Amino acid sequence: MEEEIPSVGVLLLSGDILHDAKLHEWLKANAPFDGTACWNIGSHRLDSESQDFRLRVQNSVYDLANKILCSGSTLHVVDRGRAPVKDRLQEMIQSQLDGHRDQASTPDLVVDPAIENRLYRPPENTGIELVPADTSTFDFGGQNMAFWSIISRMP
Repeated sequence: MEEEIPSVGVLLLSGDILHDAKLHEWLKANAPFDGTACWNIGSHRLDSESQDFRLRVQNSVYDLANKILCSGSTLHVVDRGRAPVKDRLQEMIQSQLDGHRDQASTPDLVVDPAIENRLYRPPENTGIELVPADTSTFDFGGQNMAFWSIISRMP
């Protein structure tokens, strides 16, 4: 991580947001950044700790984004979830908004209410169980999934 940060373009970093203190230090020392992303975090359902992995990572990203983003910049979170159901779409969108607003409540980030989603069907017979992010209290039924795109902005 000692290389010079490019002044234009995109900088891609790979690291452990939950346990790498040096990554946090480096990001804070080289801040501010114009944007950051947290896309498709997940884990295999192995035990109770792995089941909340996505939430812990996203919470850490929201907290860190509050410290490293410049004014007017963006945090983009893409999460897997249940596919929207026509008669419950607004309720599903509100559920996503409530969950991400709760995650962003500590930092200054403002969650944009214009949430988008894109349908997809998970591959079959992979031996991997996909556990969608679902903060709602109602059952949607069906096997289709969606990628939910949530944008938060730094004032």
